Amino acid sequence: MLTKMKNISDKTMCLYRHLNQWSDLKVFEWTNGSPMFGLNSHQIQVIKSPNDFFNELKRLSMKSKKRITLSSLYIGTGDMERDLISGIECTKQKELSLKVNILVDYNRATRLTRPDDHNSSTKAILQPLTKFGAQIGFYLTPNMSGWRKWFVWRREKWSELQSLHHIKCYIFDDNVIISGANLSDIYFTNRQDRYVLFKDCPQMADYFDELIQTISSFSYQLQSDGNFELHKSWPYNPLNYFQRNQFKSEAKNRIEKLKNRFRNKINLNDLNECKTIAIPLIQMKTLDISDDQYFTSKLLSICGSDSEVGLASGYFNLTQEYKQIILNRNWFKPLKLLMASESANGFFEGKGVTAYIPKVYTLLTKTFLNEIKENKCNVYLNEYSRPKWSFHAKGLWLALDPMIFLSMIGSPNFGYRSVYRDSEAQVVVITKDELLKQKLEDEYNSLWKYSSVVNDMTIKNNLVNVPIWVNIVVKLFKSYF
Repeated sequence: MLTKMKNISDKTMCLYRHLNQWSDLKVFEWTNGSPMFGLNSHQIQVIKSPNDFFNELKRLSMKSKKRITLSSLYIGTGDMERDLISGIECTKQKELSLKVNILVDYNRATRLTRPDDHNSSTKAILQPLTKFGAQIGFYLTPNMSGWRKWFVWRREKWSELQSLHHIKCYIFDDNVIISGANLSDIYFTNRQDRYVLFKDCPQMADYFDELIQTISSFSYQLQSDGNFELHKSWPYNPLNYFQRNQFKSEAKNRIEKLKNRFRNKINLNDLNECKTIAIPLIQMKTLDISDDQYFTSKLLSICGSDSEVGLASGYFNLTQEYKQIILNRNWFKPLKLLMASESANGFFEGKGVTAYIPKVYTLLTKTFLNEIKENKCNVYLNEYSRPKWSFHAKGLWLALDPMIFLSMIGSPNFGYRSVYRDSEAQVVVITKDELLKQKLEDEYNSLWKYSSVVNDMTIKNNLVNVPIWVNIVVKLFKSYF
């Protein structure tokens, strides 16, 4: 449990002073100019279970009148997903002025989940919505241009290795759900993630709505006949190698303009009246946008070694930067890391090569566990294990005495893919409100209660009969996991 501290180090006090006054410019330095939104505790609801997540999506989609904007890696093709999309279609038919915008990843969302069944893709599920005026974008990274296109193009999952649109954000009028969960039945039933609803937050909803529309503007647009076209305002094809630099430069420029416009709307006096602030962070390294990486490294570097920190990563593969920050600190209070056990890994019992992916993460864990022992760090690795459940949650919890609690909620796993390859977003919630602090701490405890400490015996048992080629893959292709 993240308990309150009695003694506070100088570094922690330094951090506390920066966070205690929202208008302190130091916070702006950490965020690379991202906007801030002042909130009250009643506006933030922690959704506890996958089924509650699905029910909330359904409830909000049925009552929306102004807009529905969804951003996900993909949307599944099962009955629950069809039910959700059908509900949105019904709402659109009743509310003719309702705007529907959906953004998914091109490679993942065009892949068939059942061979030879052309109705078994996200594209097929979403295509009927285009007849009702829905704008549906399929983001394709410009990193797919050139030789990579010919090497992996249309080789099923291989085309997804390079980079993915991984932002999970669901907007209904002025309500925003920030999550790491995709819109698929497994995320609605027995795959544990995090889901936080920000209620009646028009400015925050406007920001994420415009962010998704901005990314969609340089994505392929699904047409009612099933074909794709570039957005009418976008001249650069992501598959054209010779337009690659222009694509990246203009895409970054559009996102930075959006950030600046919302940052300039901040009223610092109003902000300081609130007990809670929310800071959205974007990570799109392929476009040279690294807000999330910068904030996270600053936070881990500057928080006191007697701060209590919990960090969850569904797919555990910390970057070298994050590892070094953690390993070089003399943690008085233990830093606790939570990851999926092999049986809770999303690729557990996969087919073919994918069946060995959980072993890859075990090997990465083994390396980090050895580094913890070598540096004599007060760091504990825990693995989530729950019968017939998988684990996909990610985030950070930081308790500071006497008043501050911080949590990071969203799609990044703090690993190589999240930092260097995929498009990510998360929200930093910083609060002085006792009720909200308790909600976030309860969420933390509910995740850790299904975990146990990882030790040498755990690793040894999991690495029995692992082929040598898996070790080679870990060494050569670590940045792809």
